[in-house]
Amino acid sequence: MPAVELSSMSRIHKTYPHLLAHESPSSVLIDVAYRVNADFNLTGSTLVVDYDLAKLKRMQPDKWMCGELEDVEGLFIRLLMQVFQYDSPYQVQRDILAASKLIVPTGEFRVSVPPKVGAKRVKSIADRCFQSVHAVKTKGESLLICRQPLPKDPLPEAHSITYHDPVSDKELKCYTIPGMFSSNNVDKGTELLLQTVSSVEGSSVLDVGCGYGVIGIVAAVRGATVSLLDVDARAVKLARHNLQLNGHSGKVYLKIQPYDFVDNAYDLVLSNPPTHAGSETLQQLFGEMVRVCRPAGYVAIVVREQLNYEKWLVKLGSVTVLAKANGYKIVQIKKR
Repeated sequence: MPAVELSSMSRIHKTYPHLLAHESPSSVLIDVAYRVNADFNLTGSTLVVDYDLAKLKRMQPDKWMCGELEDVEGLFIRLLMQVFQYDSPYQVQRDILAASKLIVPTGEFRVSVPPKVGAKRVKSIADRCFQSVHAVKTKGESLLICRQPLPKDPLPEAHSITYHDPVSDKELKCYTIPGMFSSNNVDKGTELLLQTVSSVEGSSVLDVGCGYGVIGIVAAVRGATVSLLDVDARAVKLARHNLQLNGHSGKVYLKIQPYDFVDNAYDLVLSNPPTHAGSETLQQLFGEMVRVCRPAGYVAIVVREQLNYEKWLVKLGSVTVLAKANGYKIVQIKKR
């Protein structure tokens, strides 16, 4: 499956009689809208792009593409991007530079910046990519109107981290980017999961919420047949690249959850789950993980020690806490 998922149309190119200057971004016809909230009043012809597949599914736009702005093909007259409070400067820089490559010389790129982000910081990035950057206030937010794209610099590169697997005694290398979970090193919870579930040789393993892929990659190095799944198109690209980088193959899926996987498809299902996703989403996710796991196998998740997910998990099967360390615990679920 490709890292980028597209709807029925992957590019749009319109011509407008004039470019408007200071309107609210929700009132302007836009060719491409990148990472915007549903409250922007976009027309059905707008291509809506986001690397978060779950958000796109909630918005249900007519034309959509799951990926980064750098994955979009074509040249456009109007682009709109929304910056969010916790976006990494690296991601903002990458997105604005990608936008400058997609705008025709007479086109316009608009960046909506909320108050807590700091429009000056975002404007300093835009100033390096566009000759004209004009800031206006609209509905409490700052709107940067960027015109005349400058000569194109290369996109900033991902950085690599290393992880020594004590079971296989191999040094693994993974590329990741700022803003991804545990982007500077393998986190303590994931390490505990990998230490606890050490025997996977000959098993089929599903890594749910794979991020840049370290759980699935370690399982592959230890002799498992692996599949990896994430809702983030950036993660899917990184995981696929990192699998190949370490000399292994596997299936990497861009999906919200394993809804369309058949029952009892995997021996082991492993996850460092997105605990910020909310209780309803997590309960659905855990249920799907148990469903696709074979009766002779098990699901193993790592969570913070103080989180009482066992109250949900006992409804799905037999629950055992396998290990505790550094504030984390490994919870095993087996079908009854």
